[in-house]
Amino acid sequence: MRRSGDGDLTFYGIEKHHSLSFQASAPTVLTITISLPATQTAAHTNTISSNTITTTTTAAETATATPAKAITVLPLGDSITFGLGTADRNSYRQFLQQRLKDDAIGIDYIGSVRSGTLTDNENEGHSGAVIDQIRAFGERTIAASAQKPEVVTLLAGTNDVARKLDLANAPARVLSLVDRIHALLPHATVLVGSIPPLPFIDRQNVGVGHFNDVLQNLVQARIAANGNGTANKVGWVSMEEIGVEDLADGVHPNAGGYVKMGRAWASAMEDAIGKGLVIV
Repeated sequence: MRRSGDGDLTFYGIEKHHSLSFQASAPTVLTITISLPATQTAAHTNTISSNTITTTTTAAETATATPAKAITVLPLGDSITFGLGTADRNSYRQFLQQRLKDDAIGIDYIGSVRSGTLTDNENEGHSGAVIDQIRAFGERTIAASAQKPEVVTLLAGTNDVARKLDLANAPARVLSLVDRIHALLPHATVLVGSIPPLPFIDRQNVGVGHFNDVLQNLVQARIAANGNGTANKVGWVSMEEIGVEDLADGVHPNAGGYVKMGRAWASAMEDAIGKGLVIV
């Protein structure tokens, strides 16, 4: 797992690769829109275009073991969390779920919104929502849900930057939301993602870059203050690998962008699990 910084849950790279074993058999070709779990017996190749993720299978698949325990995850954010930018509306949630499944770790998504072709497609992604609205949606879902999330994947600020809504205080509003989540869920781990570029609105990446830099500093200061403890658990998840070429419409990631985003979230979750901040 690659990190660009020291300490707890700071930078997470996009570098993990899974190898698959295969057995010869009469070839059959099946094109599906998910990656095969590493526990399946098959030879396959993945290709990512701006609109689709295609896996071509040339061997018989075997059953995948069901994870013993599922981590309850609340995907919280705006239209990127919802999944705009691709026809399937699966966002990063599909790849994150599959990557953890490859590790024999289940994910149980919760939220008041359903979007995507995933069987488990619950989330709390609201198109056009700014930070304060995302806070209200999160508070409502946490209070109403019988299942309490163990992990919150938080991606907020895109619409604030796009609308130039009190930009000087926007990163602090995200950190305040993190504190509010911990007030409601003292033992939850909150993973805070940086926002992708907005080339049509912020052509020089000044607004997005400044927002991400300030928010990163705030989150890392909170991590340092926590001293790797089990209270107020928070992590910084860099989405810096997502470039303009990974956007479908200048705002929302395309299929390849969502894969990169899913890998970043997955690396952060794997790191949190390794540190004992998330129990499986």
